[in-house]
Amino acid sequence: MTLREPGIGTELSKGSTLTDKLSKALLDVINAGEFQPGEKLPTGQELARRFGVSLTVVRESISTLKADGIVETRQGAGAFVSKSAHLRPFRITPSGASEDQPAIGPEQIFELRTGVEMQAAALAAERGSDAQLAAIRDAYAAMQADIEAGGDGVSADILFHRAIAEAAGNALFGSFLDFLGGYIRESIKGSRQDQAWAEHQDAVMQEHHAIMEAICRRDGQAARDAAHAHMANCLQRCLP
Repeated sequence: MTLREPGIGTELSKGSTLTDKLSKALLDVINAGEFQPGEKLPTGQELARRFGVSLTVVRESISTLKADGIVETRQGAGAFVSKSAHLRPFRITPSGASEDQPAIGPEQIFELRTGVEMQAAALAAERGSDAQLAAIRDAYAAMQADIEAGGDGVSADILFHRAIAEAAGNALFGSFLDFLGGYIRESIKGSRQDQAWAEHQDAVMQEHHAIMEAICRRDGQAARDAAHAHMANCLQRCLP
């Protein structure tokens, strides 16, 4: 099924889900100015009729745009265009592709994330307080304990990288990792659900240990190099 937005004539690709298609269509009409910041969107039923999709798809699309800061919901009042929607020049489109925009895959996410992780690690080594370095060590210990207990260590892994971002002394690092949070979580979980994970556990922990040790001994270049190596290896583990 292909969605067409009346008045804009945008045809979306067939490769993505209906939720992705509707999210893109709604974003298009908002960007085109049909709905202004602060303005209420049509009801779920109206959107479902307009685009020929189910209410479930409408709700999922609204949730996606809400997570992106494009819309906000008010209890009993419906969905509204966020007053700051126009201030979001950077956005990662959901998994679907369009004719002029390829689908976002792990390679693109890791290329983007690698530079951030490298710089955050280097700055954490230079700027991190003793308490912040202790938080990095605690997150590493939690990840190690979870994996040794048979878990996947995903939540502690995310906390580890978030702790490094905090220690970097620039709030934008943490905000950016939060922005990528869903992609990061899914990529980590995806690499730890097959039989190969048992073979990779030691390497994963060694990579995190190398980052932690470099930061804790205040060696910015070593921390940068360790983060780069970890990101490169993560990508290889995520690829089929």
